[in-house]
Amino acid sequence: MSPEAELWAYVALEAKADGPQGRSIDARFRVTPPIGANSEKSWEIKAAENRPAKIFLKVPFDLKNAAFREIPEKEYAAAFVLDGRKVLPMEPETHRILKDSKYRSGGCYGLIASCMLESEFLPAADARAAMVMDFMENRGGLRLGMSEFDGGIDHAYTYGYWLDSLKLDRVKPVILGFYGSLAYGMSRETFSGVEVTHHVTGDNESTLPHLYSCTQQLRLLRMMLLREDGDDLWIGQAVPRPWLKAANRIEVSGAPTKFGPVSFSYESRAEKGEILAEVTAPARRSPRNMMIRFRHPDGKPIRAVEVNGSAVTTFSGETLSLSTPRGAFKIRVSFAK
Repeated sequence: MSPEAELWAYVALEAKADGPQGRSIDARFRVTPPIGANSEKSWEIKAAENRPAKIFLKVPFDLKNAAFREIPEKEYAAAFVLDGRKVLPMEPETHRILKDSKYRSGGCYGLIASCMLESEFLPAADARAAMVMDFMENRGGLRLGMSEFDGGIDHAYTYGYWLDSLKLDRVKPVILGFYGSLAYGMSRETFSGVEVTHHVTGDNESTLPHLYSCTQQLRLLRMMLLREDGDDLWIGQAVPRPWLKAANRIEVSGAPTKFGPVSFSYESRAEKGEILAEVTAPARRSPRNMMIRFRHPDGKPIRAVEVNGSAVTTFSGETLSLSTPRGAFKIRVSFAK
């Protein structure tokens, strides 16, 4: 989004016409839209005699303006406690969708909440995002790692929840959602993307082919294998462990990222206690850090790493980190016995 944008603000002008109904008047007033930006301008309006005039107008604002943060602060103030759990309503004034779902996190709440997380308006580590994820997980918002809707599964709308899970390095919910999407995200036999599938019967709604569902499913796979995180780049963050069983190979060639195309491959020699990788870093702009994860099929931690024949120690757990990487890397990772 550009630094400048326009919002529609609904304004009730307290001026009244002093003549025949519908007479034009010129008034100067100040507009304060919800995001807190101000605008002062003269407007020609039509006002009914002795009644306030109401108009729609466009108000420009700067996305970098600190006042833009007033929305989530107000939403945070609207949070309430339900059965000992903090809940952030998507409609603070009315709780409409919460009431419709009898204060469960399934249905429209989960779909809207996950889309809000997908917008990245709130950082994944923000307490308000944590409220949303906790509510989805513990009040019926998820089934098999996917958004619940109308007694079925609406997997495409779970993407924001999956994205924040990756940002928090919570890999298991993402992998569960991925395999759930493979099972329930496509119609049987024709493999057409669907919007809602009833997980007990496997029957899907007739809204197909649902291209948004196809897109989100592919985006999920991409983020599991390759994901930008600000100035950093993740490779293989959420590769399912069975994919790196002995003799298995994963290869990605020329994948576009905001840093430039990236290529990488994994070759598992798990029976010998090692996994090999080759990575070609993006050439257009180097990420600050490139994190390469090696998810051993048995969950073993890394014991030693060689990069282009030299031992390195910039690893922890299952992840190797390379600062401002340039060029090609051949990596040999050894695991604890």
